[in-house]
Amino acid sequence: MPMQRFFTVAALTAFTALPAPAADTPAPPAPPAATSAIKGVLPRDWKKLGLSDDQKQKAYAITADAKAKLAKLEAEIAAIKDDEHKQLNALLSDEQRKHLAQLLTGDKAESKKP
Repeated sequence: MPMQRFFTVAALTAFTALPAPAADTPAPPAPPAATSAIKGVLPRDWKKLGLSDDQKQKAYAITADAKAKLAKLEAEIAAIKDDEHKQLNALLSDEQRKHLAQLLTGDKAESKKP
């Protein structure tokens, strides 16, 4: 029984927590031109450091660059999870897919067989 619970939880985690495919993820915004002032948010308590305008602009640029890189990685992660879901689903027979769908929707009356 504990193994069945483990597999049920694993299936629920794998098949219900999938984000939208990466193709639907919008591209990160282009970095602003170097001549314009960058606006952003400083890390917590950095306002108390008395940063110069130049330091603030550099911090904003670093943060914007990191956010763009993270957005790209999140899109890659979403694509990997989507591919994993498709591959796992392909392993199952039609009957297993139907049973899994019943398990995921909570239809226990039909998922139990005499």
